[in-house]
Amino acid sequence: METFFDYQTEDSIYQIVRDAYFFSLSHSAVFGSPHNAIYLYLFISSMSIVPPDVAMILEDGYWPTSNPKIIALNELVVSKVKSDYQLGQEKIDETFIANWKYYLTQIHGSLLYFRGSITFLEEKIISERLLKATTFIPNFELANQIVDEGEILVEKALLDTTKQLVTRIYLYFINQIKRFSTNQITIGVHSSDDYLYSNIMVEMVKTEFENHFFITCEIAEFGKSYDILVTNSTISLCDFGYTDLYITNNFKTNKDVSSLRELLAKHSQKNKPLEE
Repeated sequence: METFFDYQTEDSIYQIVRDAYFFSLSHSAVFGSPHNAIYLYLFISSMSIVPPDVAMILEDGYWPTSNPKIIALNELVVSKVKSDYQLGQEKIDETFIANWKYYLTQIHGSLLYFRGSITFLEEKIISERLLKATTFIPNFELANQIVDEGEILVEKALLDTTKQLVTRIYLYFINQIKRFSTNQITIGVHSSDDYLYSNIMVEMVKTEFENHFFITCEIAEFGKSYDILVTNSTISLCDFGYTDLYITNNFKTNKDVSSLRELLAKHSQKNKPLEE
């Protein structure tokens, strides 16, 4: 057990597990090998079952583990995603922070303690749910970059099945956290026909662009401002605020799609964080 560090043997959780393990066996077990207690400790600590103080879990930089490699993996994921979406800690929901701090710690603890293999995630229901939740999510490049850098920290290549699951978990994390970002392109849709057609146009925009650009799209509200206003009429334009206006032919031609894509690309580039 050369990889079992001093800080782990000093962990109060390890002491409790060790004592409970030895007391549950015969008296002679006290003089035996401590390896079984160590394995039990690694399993329990990887599950992060002991909740810390609620206020502490919300502190920036705090993780429910004493293992520096797990912390490094956690920080790698969070820093990459925060940088990409220009997120600050103060913008993220507290429940989200607490839940994902535990979840990332469990996942990365399993990767380290069980040598790059996450067996409990091979459960069919969990796998299918993650697959369904991430199939059409962009950011594969970002997720793969995190996985590649994570393998360096783990110091072992991940199994193919594990790598696929971890990638899906990162994609799911990205999809969940990006809703707290203010760095989105806001699109308002207004149709001169009727409310129903406005809804149809909103769905058209979402279907065509939501998986390629970081957007929010809704029926334009009176007096509200948008990055892009999409409309099929110049009537009532003064009722809305907008940075760019796109007048569509009800998306009857590919010209509408390509032109709006160019406009979205322009806004995406404008919102991209500056390189340090």
